[in-house]
Amino acid sequence: MTEKRLTDIYTAKGSRPETGDELEFGRYDGEEQEEEKPQLTPISGVVACHACPFRYYLEKNRERGEEPAEYTIAKQISYHTGDEIIEDEILEELETVNPDLTDEDRVNLRDWVSACRKENWQRPADYDVKLKSEKFGIYGRADHIFDKSPYIGIVRTAPAPEAGVYGAERIRAAAFAFCAEETLDVTCREVLIEYIPSGISRICKIQPKDRRETLRAIKKAKEIDGGKIPKKPKDAPCDRCYLRDECPDMPKSILDIL
Repeated sequence: MTEKRLTDIYTAKGSRPETGDELEFGRYDGEEQEEEKPQLTPISGVVACHACPFRYYLEKNRERGEEPAEYTIAKQISYHTGDEIIEDEILEELETVNPDLTDEDRVNLRDWVSACRKENWQRPADYDVKLKSEKFGIYGRADHIFDKSPYIGIVRTAPAPEAGVYGAERIRAAAFAFCAEETLDVTCREVLIEYIPSGISRICKIQPKDRRETLRAIKKAKEIDGGKIPKKPKDAPCDRCYLRDECPDMPKSILDIL
């Protein structure tokens, strides 16, 4: 799948995707798909709540899907950023991790490795580190940990926007910063967003607005975790939501009414 094809998937009617790769695959963040204390909410759930609380409500009642091949490829490449990126070595690892790789997956690997070789990646000090904030009641698994700012690196499978980062990444970054400050005892004011398909990494400087919206999303998520059924906001991004067909509030077609 080429970057152009990915862009076509993630962009609806020319609009910028508000949640990056969740638009196609849903809330699949392998770093967050594990059992945790009932009072802790996954960061992916906070991001979903920011887009639409009702989407998070629906996601909580869904079984976990299979790991998308795009995620598997991007994740495996991310273990080599900061070092020499050797395609054959990564392919051998991928064939062990996912024996069902398709020809399209191999094309993705080749294209993404080629793109990533052009970027000057920071070398991580650690990988897949679980972070949590008891204060805010959230948790997540950071793809990369660095010895200095930005302390957190987040791997994404969406192509990079033309400039900056997607709006949802700002919520994700702020939530991870909350967790990093509590778990790692650091002052986290920025997070590195790593768009593997484009071979681009960008700094997301966390602003007061990002923290404010993240706190609101956490509050909504906690209400849903507590059993409250949310109302769908009037500005919900229904046209770009992968749960559109499961949402009971979606307008019905004439055929459905008949």
